[in-house]
Amino acid sequence: MTQTLKGIFLFVLFVSVGLGAGYAARIGLAKASEPEPVVHGDFRTVLAPHQSDLVLFATKTCPYCAKAREFFQEHGLRYHELDVDDPAIAQQFKALGGSGVPMVFSADVRIVGFDANAYARLLPAAR
Repeated sequence: MTQTLKGIFLFVLFVSVGLGAGYAARIGLAKASEPEPVVHGDFRTVLAPHQSDLVLFATKTCPYCAKAREFFQEHGLRYHELDVDDPAIAQQFKALGGSGVPMVFSADVRIVGFDANAYARLLPAAR
C-alpha cells in the first residue's frame, strides 16, 4: 500500500513539475517574441518620404489607433498615417518589425502600442 501511495505521489509530483515548466516556458517564449514597446534609434528614413514629424502605422478599426490619432490631434503633432490593411504598407510595416498597431515612428523613437506617456515625450516641449 505505501509503495502504491509513493508511486502515485511521485507521478503527481512529476506531472505537476512538468506542467509548471511547460507553462513557464510558454510564458517566457511569448514575452521573448513581443517587440519592445519603445525603441530608440535612427528612424529618419521612415519619416523622409512622408515629410512629417511622425509616421503612424494603424488600421481604421483599431481603437488604440483611434486614441493615438486623437492624442496627436489634441497636441498639435503633425503625423502621416499609413493603413496596415493595404498590402504594400503591410509589407513595409513587417519589414520595420511591426507586429501590432498602432506603431509610431519619430526621427529617433519607435513606439508600439498606445502609450500616452511615451507619446508625451514626443511633444516639442519634452525634447
